[in-house]
Amino acid sequence: MCKLKVLVADDHEVMRRLLVSMLRLEFRVVNAVADGESLLEAALSLAPDVIVSDVSMPFMNGPEVMKALIARGHKIPFILVSIDSSGKDEFIRQGAAAFLDKTQADFQDDLLGAVHAAGGGSSEGTLLELVAYQGVGK
Repeated sequence: MCKLKVLVADDHEVMRRLLVSMLRLEFRVVNAVADGESLLEAALSLAPDVIVSDVSMPFMNGPEVMKALIARGHKIPFILVSIDSSGKDEFIRQGAAAFLDKTQADFQDDLLGAVHAAGGGSSEGTLLELVAYQGVGK
């Protein structure tokens, strides 16, 4: 089975590298970018299966890129991540497949599970329901 192609975006280099190292455990990371404009360009050229993006970034934020892709007819699942969960419900209404709080102790497990769920797969024998990653109960 082919690994899901994941595109990563975060303006903080340490977090971007951390996300890539977490995701490489189970997915093929096709690129990691530092701003919204680069994310939009990479998404259009690389056609990833899933995008993991920070909410707040220079030039365009994650939700703006998500809306721009949706407006262009691209239905790439977006997993938005942030340390500020105040807008999570709105992000889900706007089309995000999931929102994850970077400060949660189980962030890595949630991230891997959310990418599997968004990409239509399952995680090592456990089917994951995407609703579990929409901030319910967190």
